[in-house]
Amino acid sequence: MFSNIEQQSLEFVKYTLEPWIVRWEQSINRALLSETEKPTKSRPV
Repeated sequence: MFSNIEQQSLEFVKYTLEPWIVRWEQSINRALLSETEKPTKSRPV
């Protein structure tokens, strides 16, 4: 029973919250970081 609840919680975070969190992070990075401070694929945050 508990593993089912845990799985549902993980899926909720992954498919519901994560897309919003990624959008917020990208928006904050665009608004607050200079070009040299922005993360790149070779230099992640």
